[in-house]
Amino acid sequence: MRIGGAALLLLAAGLAHGANWVVRDVESGAPIAAEISFYAGADLASLGHAELAALSARPPDRRLSAPASAFAAPAWGEGLVRIEAEGHRPLFAKVASGVGMTFWLDPLAPDWPTELESDALVLFGHVRSGKTLQPIAGARVRIEPFGVEAISDEQGFYRLSTPLPPPPTEPAFLAISLRLPGAASWRVVERSLPWAPGFAHRLIHDDELALRTLHRHLALPEELAAHSTPPPLETRAPLGPDDPPGSIRVGFNDANCTQSCCGTSCSHVCVFPLETYVRRGITHEWIASWNQHALRAGTVAYRGYGAWRVGTPIHQNYDICSSACCQVNGSTTHSNGIAAVARTRGIIMLRNGARFSAEYSAENNCLLGSSSCSNNDLSCGNGYNGSPVNDWPCLADPVGLNQACFGHGRGMSQWGSQRWASHASTPRTWPWIVNHYYNAHGSGSGRRTAVMSKVLAIEGVTPSPAAVHPGQSFTISVQARNRAAEPHERVLIGASIRRSGGSWISDPGNDAPVILPSGLSSNQRVFQVPAGAAAGSYELAVSLFLDIDENQQITSADLLQASLQQPAAITVLPLSTEIFRDGFE
Repeated sequence: MRIGGAALLLLAAGLAHGANWVVRDVESGAPIAAEISFYAGADLASLGHAELAALSARPPDRRLSAPASAFAAPAWGEGLVRIEAEGHRPLFAKVASGVGMTFWLDPLAPDWPTELESDALVLFGHVRSGKTLQPIAGARVRIEPFGVEAISDEQGFYRLSTPLPPPPTEPAFLAISLRLPGAASWRVVERSLPWAPGFAHRLIHDDELALRTLHRHLALPEELAAHSTPPPLETRAPLGPDDPPGSIRVGFNDANCTQSCCGTSCSHVCVFPLETYVRRGITHEWIASWNQHALRAGTVAYRGYGAWRVGTPIHQNYDICSSACCQVNGSTTHSNGIAAVARTRGIIMLRNGARFSAEYSAENNCLLGSSSCSNNDLSCGNGYNGSPVNDWPCLADPVGLNQACFGHGRGMSQWGSQRWASHASTPRTWPWIVNHYYNAHGSGSGRRTAVMSKVLAIEGVTPSPAAVHPGQSFTISVQARNRAAEPHERVLIGASIRRSGGSWISDPGNDAPVILPSGLSSNQRVFQVPAGAAAGSYELAVSLFLDIDENQQITSADLLQASLQQPAAITVLPLSTEIFRDGFE
């Protein structure tokens, strides 16, 4: 998108001034025109999915048409804004007067590569001016140490591909270098590009510095010290605890959201949809080449900690910082992380009916070694996780045996998640890993008593027809709600019937996989009544599962999300009525 010279000057001046807003596309980084509605006094931390939908239906207290450029932040006071732009998902965000903010909107149809070689890394994105946000043509982008490069086109777009040999050590990362048109030298803008086949997206700004990228699993001693004090206890929020927040305010030190900051020192607020925030962060905290189930477990922890911070913000202007002082959030996304997020969308951690601060650190085994260990209570001993003095009881974790402590000992062990997911004899799934570290498979105590939220719900069930003969089928219409802001693509609808006091009769052949869009949707599945079913009134039970083992059938490995039982829902007619119905007497 091109804008005139006067608008460019306005945009450059606006970005230099702290109290400006700008709306941008997550993928291209382009500034976009948007409609912004303001609702005074509303608080994102206390409104669930249904409440936000109701809020959207009422007339806003204020409204403006935002240009595709930076503009002065309106003096509306505290409240919520709903930001809408053509071709993008709407975004809710908490705002206040005088706070500079960058709002990032997801495109409805992300333009991600689909044809990939199994051993290659594809890097793509846009190069833009950090001041004007305009595309930069002729910029050279290179992956180090391989030296493969591409040149950006008129839209600033670049794409390059390189075969990847196995990494020399774990963890291993690549670097991205930039050489601007007319420049004599290259500059490193990213040192944490995942060394893993797939695709990676990186939006590059010309004014980025060669900054050290912080990683929780590679944290330095001073960064670990920032995590040595456990967060405060959770407080009950007025919204339904299973509702994930739709967005999160992240502190950065620049309006382009590239320079991380620590604690309450951040100078700019960047607002991301929650799932985009997790995509931007998961492969900066977990390693992109790890097993998918380790990454999926990590997304639940990462999202859970971020969601807790929305209700317990670290600063009055933003919820969470962007460095290892909180949890790392960077500009690079990788296809392995994107795939992991897609399987766990919206799922957070809960404890005592409230959002839980799902802590994690690199290696939680209670064995002091030469690594940077910030656990002030190693009383659990070798082969165990925990920090009892901080209300994290000991947990037997044999995959960590003889591994030196590298972290604070609370919550999930990141390296432990990878060891369990890739276990030689019994690989574990991501729900198993999450439940292992956060509630000891239901036998935990203290702070090790958190559970995963239920992101899917059943709000109504209608069978049709309600009376059938043995051997016939009926259709079940299910009104299902997906509390996540994005679709869940691997959902199984299960159903069973039973007579009063009898056993359940299932129909696994019709356990239909469906895609549940965000919000409320109507879905159907067929149920085949056995030919030998006795006549009478039957109770109907319907359930929603996430297909964890991805075999398109409901098994013990799958994750139950919702169930509903409807008494006297189906009548199985006697066989004699079938004869009369056909006209024989």
